Amino acid sequence: MASLKRISEWWDETDVLVLGYRLAGAVTAIEADNTDPDADVSIVEKMPERYAGGNSRASAQSLFKPTSLHPLLRYQRAMNEPNPIPEEVLRVGSDRLAVDIGSAKVS
Repeated sequence: MASLKRISEWWDETDVLVLGYRLAGAVTAIEADNTDPDADVSIVEKMPERYAGGNSRASAQSLFKPTSLHPLLRYQRAMNEPNPIPEEVLRVGSDRLAVDIGSAKVS
């Protein structure tokens, strides 16, 4: 894939153009393909591949209610292993998900 800095001009014709490949973009592209398998669906994403998907790859875990933070952090690390989320972000997110655990500390 070419870097945006290297692209000075780009021309393409498509039936469906999806700008941003987060959860909504993925669902839109899938729905477009399901609706018309012959349609040309193009997806444009500005983020590097390792960050594609934004927070959608982690945000669906909001209903997970752990009894302590240790299993939550292990789970989040394992779930995001192909595209690791920085440890500081995991810790802040885990802390917010588990606010009612009480005095548990993130480790």
